[in-house]
Amino acid sequence: MLQLPADEVLVAGRWRRGAGARTETVDPATGRVLTAVHAASVEDVDEAAEGAAAASADPAWRELPAHLRARLLHRIAELIEHEAEALSALQTADTGKSRTETRALVHSAAGTFRYTAAALETAEDAVTPSRGAYVTVSLHEPIGVVG
Repeated sequence: MLQLPADEVLVAGRWRRGAGARTETVDPATGRVLTAVHAASVEDVDEAAEGAAAASADPAWRELPAHLRARLLHRIAELIEHEAEALSALQTADTGKSRTETRALVHSAAGTFRYTAAALETAEDAVTPSRGAYVTVSLHEPIGVVG
């Protein structure tokens, strides 16, 4: 089975105990407590967003060529697919959804990373047709943390 850090949330690249309330996740089919964790607090979420914004602004990522970003996204998809059965089992235990559905969801997640990687690999900057006495150029660049 997939090993997750015990009672920890990922905040700004570091695993740590959430500052929020303790909550249990229960297998709806059996009523068995799967695990108990401390949820993220508002402050944890704010810090995670700040960390994501800082990572987005870091030239190491921001200036990384699209084809190398795509390579990383393909690798994430491979890792998801490698752990597909464990992720599916975990999601089934957590939500009570059928294994058929959770397998599809896991593969859909991997597919989303592959789709985004393909978009990066095929993105082109373009000069769009002029509609007046000016030139319009489309330039694709990351905008940072959204949400």
